[in-house]
Amino acid sequence: MKRSEILGPWQYRRFMRWADYFFRIMPWLWFGGIGACLAVSVLKFDQRYPISIGLICALTVYPAIIGWFAINGFAIVWKFGLGAIQAARRRQRPDSLALAWAVSVLAAGIVFLGGALTLLSALLRRALTH
Repeated sequence: MKRSEILGPWQYRRFMRWADYFFRIMPWLWFGGIGACLAVSVLKFDQRYPISIGLICALTVYPAIIGWFAINGFAIVWKFGLGAIQAARRRQRPDSLALAWAVSVLAAGIVFLGGALTLLSALLRRALTH
């Protein structure tokens, strides 16, 4: 199986379609989680029901943040790779300004992926040790 069959433009389009579905539900996760956290803290639901702000955040807010970082970082890095492969095939050499822009965008994608992995590992570490 070739690399282009696994990480080619068609798979990138499919990934972006699924990412679009996630970005449609992300505001509902985010604002629903914030609203639920406010309801728990203001109405003191944690004293009446077995629910806590940590549980609400683990089910709503944290998946929205981690998903946003991971999907955007992966999409940036993947799109950069596709563009670099296409430019190499055409033997295009970018000027210094375009190269600086491309490297900064690639660095942003790597930082997003790193942020998602760091946040996920910190949350898992906390969940497993407490």
